[in-house]
Amino acid sequence: MVFSSNEFLFFYLPLALFFYFAVPTKLKNLVLFLFSLVFYAWERPLSLILMLFVILLSYCFGILLTKKTDSKDRRAILIWGLIINIGILVFFKYTDFLLGEISKIPSLAFVETLGITLPIGISFYIFQSVSYLIDVYRES
Repeated sequence: MVFSSNEFLFFYLPLALFFYFAVPTKLKNLVLFLFSLVFYAWERPLSLILMLFVILLSYCFGILLTKKTDSKDRRAILIWGLIINIGILVFFKYTDFLLGEISKIPSLAFVETLGITLPIGISFYIFQSVSYLIDVYRES
């Protein structure tokens, strides 16, 4: 769904605004979260699984960071959280590119790409997740 599409302007946006202003203050973030997930999944619902995985993963790492007091443990948790998040980004952005380049080598011509479709906004939400982990680590 594009921001300038009729379905966004005349269906999605009015519905999101209605629910946002209809709910009590403490539920407004939940409404925004749910409508954001619907917006993200509109074109490619399977991408929602990846987004929910990254959200849950970062949330769990954030909880671990708040529970640990030893600086070595906290640093290790942060590093693993960053490695996994950046690893997801690298996998989706560069795997097919690298496999395509490898297949150009004559002795490795049998290597094929996986046909991975890049989820919309993956860089944005991975970097948001990384930022969240760093903020929790710094206790900001």
